[in-house]
Amino acid sequence: MQTTQPQPDPITQFSHRVGRWVEYLVLVLARHWLWLTNGAMLMYVGLPFLAPWLLANGHTTAANTIYRLYSYACHQIPSRAYYVAGEQVALCHRDVAIYGTLLFGGLAFGLVRRRLKPLAGRWYLLLILPMALDGGLQLVSEAGDVVPPVLVSVVGLAALAGLALFLHRSERLDWPWWVVLGSTLLGLSYVQFIGPYHSNVYRRTLTGFLFGFATVWLAYPYLEESFRDIKTFQAQKLGRANSN
Repeated sequence: MQTTQPQPDPITQFSHRVGRWVEYLVLVLARHWLWLTNGAMLMYVGLPFLAPWLLANGHTTAANTIYRLYSYACHQIPSRAYYVAGEQVALCHRDVAIYGTLLFGGLAFGLVRRRLKPLAGRWYLLLILPMALDGGLQLVSEAGDVVPPVLVSVVGLAALAGLALFLHRSERLDWPWWVVLGSTLLGLSYVQFIGPYHSNVYRRTLTGFLFGFATVWLAYPYLEESFRDIKTFQAQKLGRANSN
């Protein structure tokens, strides 16, 4: 007596194929994450420089689209931006420095990706402190035009005291945090007793560079290690599936 083989379920076959494609895409991402990240950074920091060129050459719709998209990520204050062909770049000085450093730092990381150890958290904290102070004191100074400076200082001191108490109780109040607390206290004292703080293109660029540099050094070695493990796992999993 002849028996008929059961027909495979189309939904099951489709789900299996989708699952295999997802696993393959994860493997591709794990193998080429650095190239993909650098490409994304190149596009993100390149389009703002394309916008003023487009505007200067009469391509208003395309330029305004870029400006509008980046307005959700940047304040686009004219006095805090570079200019190309007489038109404003769609990102501010600090953002250009941050993402430009992420781009070039990512390219440099490709040369040492298997040897570079992650930056210690305390050094990351100290390297991003200049940007926090530069941007924070500028914000506090501008808030003083609306809110009484004394009130701003009182709120800032209360926040510092609360942070110091939290760190002390959690036994994490070591010397990097003392540097952070002391620097912030000096900054608030400057705004209160000397006058408003005004950043400039050099400070915004330098502090943005330090932030981007520290972020690459901290995050990229961890990403490399994680994606290396994912790559090994996915390659073995796909190999077993192909052998079945």
